[in-house]
Amino acid sequence: MSPTQRTPAADPIAAALRWLRAPQVVPSWLLAVLLLTMIGTTGLLVHATSRDTARTPDVAAEASESSAVTSAPSADASAAAAEAAALKEQLTSLIADLEQAERDSSMLFHLSREQAAELSETQAALQSAEQARAHEVQDLEGRIAALEEQIDTVESLAARMRQLVGPPDGDDASGGPAVPADLPSDPGEAARARIAYAQQRVQALHAVLDEISTRAQARLAAVEQSGVLSVGLSPSVAAFSPDVPRGQPVSGPVTSGFGVRSNPFASGDSEAVSEMHTGIDFSVPQGTPVLATGPGVVRIAGPSGAYGNLVVIDHGNGISTYYGHNSSVLVSPGQRVERGQVVALSGNTGRSTGAHVHYEIRINGTPVDPRPFLDLSP
Repeated sequence: MSPTQRTPAADPIAAALRWLRAPQVVPSWLLAVLLLTMIGTTGLLVHATSRDTARTPDVAAEASESSAVTSAPSADASAAAAEAAALKEQLTSLIADLEQAERDSSMLFHLSREQAAELSETQAALQSAEQARAHEVQDLEGRIAALEEQIDTVESLAARMRQLVGPPDGDDASGGPAVPADLPSDPGEAARARIAYAQQRVQALHAVLDEISTRAQARLAAVEQSGVLSVGLSPSVAAFSPDVPRGQPVSGPVTSGFGVRSNPFASGDSEAVSEMHTGIDFSVPQGTPVLATGPGVVRIAGPSGAYGNLVVIDHGNGISTYYGHNSSVLVSPGQRVERGQVVALSGNTGRSTGAHVHYEIRINGTPVDPRPFLDLSP
């Protein structure tokens, strides 16, 4: 046997070393026990081999024949013992390294669990904050929508009021969307933009309401000065009702006013010298268009005694207008008419001395002086 060759007892140690160096999942303490057991077994084998060699007669006889052969077992045993000691030292160092790696792995595992918990808490906090922000934005959007709806209602009312009191001189018509253009994509920024836009609308609305209030006061003052209130109408109806008759049915000179007048048909004892004239007469050529002075429903449209061809319009609030002596009537009973609509053509029918329009206003069936209504703004 060559000195470089190993005894069979050394082969398990080399195999164990190769096995230790391969990837494995066995705990480090179990590896240590197994390796130490193998090292102990190897030492015992070496010791037994040495003892048996010394006691065997055949080996002693062979040793006397060849000194080289008798010295080989002793040399191999010494080499195996030295290698076993070296392996034991390597195993001890390897076990220490494995134990340190296990401690490091355990520490990293605990650190990773702590970091994962912290990350989970951070994510939960961010999600909760995002949900709270979304709910806040949603609530804000609802309040803004309600505010914008209220502003729209007030603006609509203001528009109707301006129609009643009339727009100011030089007033320019305007309009637009109820939300600002090019809203930001971020919900919070979009909500702030809508709030700013609503504030602008409120400020503009305050200015409009102030202007309406000023013009309404002026209109009430004009109604009071006109004498319309003396016929029994309330100031609000006389000043702001769109159905109240305003202006003249035709453009022409007044030939006879409201009240007691000389009877144009008086002749001897057949007619009274004076009579009550229940309206105003406008002298116009025959065939002149006669305009409704307010919106309403036609009640009479046709011949009616001394009125000749008569048109009567009911304007509501107990107010009605009469248009008499027409040459022709252009509307029918029950028909809805608007202010300024042509309802008849002037003429000389009925009790009349010439072509003209008899214009009369009645409140709750009683004739009143139409003159104060002639100057009312449309």
